[in-house]
Amino acid sequence: MKNILYIILMLATSLQVEAQRVIRKGSVPDKKSTVQTKQNFNVSELSGYWQEIERSTDEHKKISFTDTLNLHFYAKDSVRYKSGKFLTKRGVVEWNGEALIIAGNQYALVQFTPEKLVLFDYDNVRTFQKIDVKVGEGNAFEKPKETKITSIDSKLLQGEWSVYRTKSAPGAQIIGPLRTLLFENMLSTNNYSGNMMQSEKGKIVQKKVNFNIKETTLLITGENINLNFEILTLTNTELIIRDSNQTLYFKKL
Repeated sequence: MKNILYIILMLATSLQVEAQRVIRKGSVPDKKSTVQTKQNFNVSELSGYWQEIERSTDEHKKISFTDTLNLHFYAKDSVRYKSGKFLTKRGVVEWNGEALIIAGNQYALVQFTPEKLVLFDYDNVRTFQKIDVKVGEGNAFEKPKETKITSIDSKLLQGEWSVYRTKSAPGAQIIGPLRTLLFENMLSTNNYSGNMMQSEKGKIVQKKVNFNIKETTLLITGENINLNFEILTLTNTELIIRDSNQTLYFKKL
């Protein structure tokens, strides 16, 4: 009889412990950590742009990462969420007193100041810095502006340019996408010799070309090459050109 009572007692204790491990929907996961979380918070304080600058384990060991998280909190309760270069989504931001819900993802709030935000995703600690979008080149969510120009200072073209973004027209088929342009030798006011690099069958191929600027048009010619682009933007650091199939955005190297 004593053995039977002991077995029943052990089973009851086991079930109680297992029940305590079940996480209710919307509650904070029960994970032991050295991270101390903040309790009182209002989501309106987050308004603005935030960029992840550091990541560490819950034991404060720094780790490297490439999927930088960018957050844009709006004045009310919505957020735009961008992870790395590709994943972007919109959602609601909510503080339930225990966790911060950002576009469906749950975080513990570790630290908040007007310039610093520290979140714990129950695996890693993520540190964010507030970005002033009036300074620098903007933010991760903004698309580069296409400002049409009426005249060209061809001297600004000299040097090497690398594509950082492309935008294709619907249904367009791009053959041999451009990767770089090198305006090497200025032959006359509106003419350069140099080379271009483009992707062909999965390989990057370099070709010698001549560049000719006519008003706001860029002509690229060479052996079996005859390309015609409209120049939309030209500054010391940025070149945007467009043909009927695509718009190409370049940064000077």
